[in-house]
Amino acid sequence: MEDSPQYDLQSQAAGSARNTEGRGKAQATVDLIYFGFGRVTVRGAVRGHLYEFTRHEPVQPVNACDAVSMLKTRLFRRIR
Repeated sequence: MEDSPQYDLQSQAAGSARNTEGRGKAQATVDLIYFGFGRVTVRGAVRGHLYEFTRHEPVQPVNACDAVSMLKTRLFRRIR
């Protein structure tokens, strides 16, 4: 069984961003498409949620707060 790579983007997030998140409020999501190969699991930088993308399911809804750092990796692009 092949292990999927995991990326922890929390270390890239500013501490102030974590402190200003709206707890208990509905969070906006955006659809991101993954351009890598295989399977990847990413821990969101702000919310800490795990997102799993595969070649067969490259589009996933992602919390808008987490999407900011994921888009900086160039492995993801926002779908409008």
